[in-house]
Amino acid sequence: MQDHTNESPAASRLNTAEAARYLGYSQYTLRRARVDGLLAGVQAPAYHKQASRNARVFYERAELDRWLAQCREQHCTAQTQVA
Repeated sequence: MQDHTNESPAASRLNTAEAARYLGYSQYTLRRARVDGLLAGVQAPAYHKQASRNARVFYERAELDRWLAQCREQHCTAQTQVA
């Protein structure tokens, strides 16, 4: 699991690429999770869609942190490294 304690608090909104990197998944996997509703066997993290012509998607860092905590509580093995 990645350590995010040194992340800038100003960067609270992450686009799909940034959120995927933050969680340790590919952008494709995160986009797929928005459709399927699941990521690593648990409910996918909440996201927001900007009401605009381009309909940009972003994730709140706090939501991603809650998802990571939920994933740890449910013993998510998606990011566990095999020795």
